[in-house]
Amino acid sequence: ITGAASGIGRATALIFAREGANVVCADLNEDGARETAAQVNGRYGNLGSQALALKVDVTARKQVDDMNGSRGSDLASRSTELAAWNLSSK
Repeated sequence: ITGAASGIGRATALIFAREGANVVCADLNEDGARETAAQVNGRYGNLGSQALALKVDVTARKQVDDMNGSRGSDLASRSTELAAWNLSSK
């Protein structure tokens, strides 16, 4: 979810997590994205939802491509770690 550091983006991340989704909190404001991810993990981790925070400038095409894994970013490995952690915690 882009813009997840605050406002509507944060609210959206929390709603998705409440509904059981794993969430990638993407924002230029890395500290805010981490706060949102921490809220997801703290509030909804018991429901199986987990969050990952990424610093991303959505106006920079390469950063968006990297976030989506199309350029071999570490998101794919982070997502795999998150999925493995999520499975092992159930």
